[in-house]
Amino acid sequence: ADSGYYLDTNHDGRQVITIDAGHGGSGSTAGKRTFDGSSYEWDINNRVANQIEQRLENTYGVEVVRLDDITGKTDIELRERVNRAVANKSDLHISIHQNAFGDVAPNNISGTETSYHLDEESRRLANKITENMARNMNRNNRLSKSANELNLFIPREMSKRGIPTVLCEGINMFNEEDVRYMLTEKYANDYAEAVIEAIVKQYNLVN
Repeated sequence: ADSGYYLDTNHDGRQVITIDAGHGGSGSTAGKRTFDGSSYEWDINNRVANQIEQRLENTYGVEVVRLDDITGKTDIELRERVNRAVANKSDLHISIHQNAFGDVAPNNISGTETSYHLDEESRRLANKITENMARNMNRNNRLSKSANELNLFIPREMSKRGIPTVLCEGINMFNEEDVRYMLTEKYANDYAEAVIEAIVKQYNLVN
């Protein structure tokens, strides 16, 4: 474990990780779509979030709380997601997304990246997750980036409330090869394992 880091950040005797699958399902604000319009981002995010939730609870006994609508019917407003994390006394928040970059779709740009706000705890975890994702997915490591520069709402507002947060961006929804991989069960497993391994290492979780 990283010296000085343990999962009970708020010292209440519980280990709580909140997770949100970015956006909502196809019936609401689904976020980005694959270059061919066949798949919505939330549906991919949800498969990854489900894997993370199940493994953390079943293997490590961590309390996991989903902040998005797990039915996919609505896109829970970002401020409400933050409020739910605070209400559940979250010790750590993970936000699951897929990337979409490049001016022309489809394209051959790929890679993994994460965002965090300003705190060192989040930065260390973001670095670990990005490295793991790049390795597991056999893609370029586009590194972790300060969300302060990007002004991303979830990392910024969670940080204000003392909740370490990493926003994870998977591979490119505008890349044809990436999309074929992204829609497989292996991708959800590879993504989830990258996140879980980083959390376990940083906070010395035991099963």
